[in-house]
Amino acid sequence: MSSNSHRGDTQITVGQETYTLCYDLNACALIMEKLGLDSFEQLAEMGEAKGGIGLSEIRYLLWAGLQRHHPDLTETDVGALEWDLEEVGPKLGDAFQKGLLRQTPPDVEKKVTVTRKSPGTGKRDKSEHTKQE
Repeated sequence: MSSNSHRGDTQITVGQETYTLCYDLNACALIMEKLGLDSFEQLAEMGEAKGGIGLSEIRYLLWAGLQRHHPDLTETDVGALEWDLEEVGPKLGDAFQKGLLRQTPPDVEKKVTVTRKSPGTGKRDKSEHTKQE
């Protein structure tokens, strides 16, 4: 399955391998069930209340986000990967934002300029006419 940034896929490189995180409805449901949460606000509050999310929660968040594109990975496999923990936090945040909320983080957002021709008056320009004799 290929990566699709419009669907919310986020690439993350671990060692020499590139993986794709995707926090679709299935991944989010797994996370909420595992952590006993009723809303995403509770996830944010849990992280603040404890002073951060623990390693077992981070491992589970990563595992759930990898399931769409890497279903053969187990939680243990994910925990054994050589993660750069300084990179993981921002990537998880971006992946959640892009995934479930379908929003592009501001630093990644691309501006698209659409130029449209004016509708005109319906009259032909004199230069378009050729005189027939």
